[in-house]
Amino acid sequence: MNERVRLQLRLQHTVEGLSIAAISYYVANITELLLEGVGQYSPSLDAKAVTAGLTPFILVGVGMTIVGVRRYHRRSDRCHAAIWKFDVDGVARRSSGVHLV
Repeated sequence: MNERVRLQLRLQHTVEGLSIAAISYYVANITELLLEGVGQYSPSLDAKAVTAGLTPFILVGVGMTIVGVRRYHRRSDRCHAAIWKFDVDGVARRSSGVHLV
């Protein structure tokens, strides 16, 4: 069973990494399209060069956003586990004396 959990976690990390790449790709393309539109009013603006310069920042921004979402979910799962306790028969009951900060 531990091997299965380890493989599932490894697959999840792989999918998250691919998600960062895919989302960054789309954001970079949208940025380029916007810059091409602005380039009609400013012919000296090279949309491809500006997009190339912004790509590392896009990658970092998307990566930080995904890590932040993961932390938020991990924190909310811990809070949920602290508030609710499960009886032997599987019924969830609210814990007393638990204060969230």
